[in-house]
Amino acid sequence: MAPLTKLKSGAWRAQIRRKGQDVNETFLRRKDAGEWALDRERRIDRQEPAVTRRSRDAKRFRDLVALHRQDMVEVGIRIGRSKDFCITALDEALGALKIAEIAAAG
Repeated sequence: MAPLTKLKSGAWRAQIRRKGQDVNETFLRRKDAGEWALDRERRIDRQEPAVTRRSRDAKRFRDLVALHRQDMVEVGIRIGRSKDFCITALDEALGALKIAEIAAAG
């Protein structure tokens, strides 16, 4: 079972690291987080793609950068100068690209 962590905001975060996939999601209720984690682990075991609700809504690379920054704040991790510089540079260079364009180029 995935670990469930209570955040400063009072919300619950379920984080799954399974078979090379890292997925996390935040919920208002602990029960919802547990149910989501169990379902997501089953999907990973069946080799279905593990896509989070928020990342599914991301259309451009800059949306993913914003989600990453938001996740760092939610878990209380300060972004250092070096990481901030790298993220900003990536956002400026690739931010306007659609995620599908990046995936097709890979």
